Amino acid sequence: MQNFGNFSPVVLEEIQQKGYHILNKSLPKGSYPNEFPKFHTLNEIKIGETFVLRLFVKIPNNILQNIDSGLIDVKIVKKIKNGYKAEILTLLPDFFPLSKGKIIEIKKEEILYQQSGGEYY
Repeated sequence: MQNFGNFSPVVLEEIQQKGYHILNKSLPKGSYPNEFPKFHTLNEIKIGETFVLRLFVKIPNNILQNIDSGLIDVKIVKKIKNGYKAEILTLLPDFFPLSKGKIIEIKKEEILYQQSGGEYY
């Protein structure tokens, strides 16, 4: 893959294996090509609430494979041992490895902020 900046080997390996990576605030500085804004620590994560994640996705094309990123909304559906199960609420392109309605496992460190009624907390 080219033209995507300097991700850490851990992040790149996950993108290669799964086709995507969710930004994890607990990873060491320098794990991502850019620094991202600091977000408030979440005190409580409730089942049924909507939260925002930053998703990095491998974008295939005929010549190069690039990585792009964007924010997605998820709804927490269940607490599990190492985090949460969350349903993707954002409509994503067909060629993405994830899609709206899919249930994924996430960690608290991957949640950027809570979203409610168009307002961000």
